[in-house]
Amino acid sequence: MNKIVEEAMTNMICRIEVNELEIIKLKQKIQQYKQLQPQDSLASKKQIDYLRSLGGRAFEGITKDQAGEAINTLLEEKKNKEIDKVVDDIVEPEEVDTDNAGLNEEDLM
Repeated sequence: MNKIVEEAMTNMICRIEVNELEIIKLKQKIQQYKQLQPQDSLASKKQIDYLRSLGGRAFEGITKDQAGEAINTLLEEKKNKEIDKVVDDIVEPEEVDTDNAGLNEEDLM
């Protein structure tokens, strides 16, 4: 029985070592891929033009992520302004006398 347990433990240790080596190799591949793919690539001309058309400003070296965030913020602000305008344009309903709802004393008796 001890020989079987010892053999099983040895196999498990070998598998762990193999897995650790595979993890190291995968981490190295990920690192190489990250170096090939620039994380902060510059915003496209279309993004910059769209950002400016919304009233935003694009500084030199703005990244795609930064431009995207700015565009989303400006679109949200524009949407909120449009909602506020619609709400302001709605005519407020006439006030109703909730005490008697337009009824005179005879109607209430």
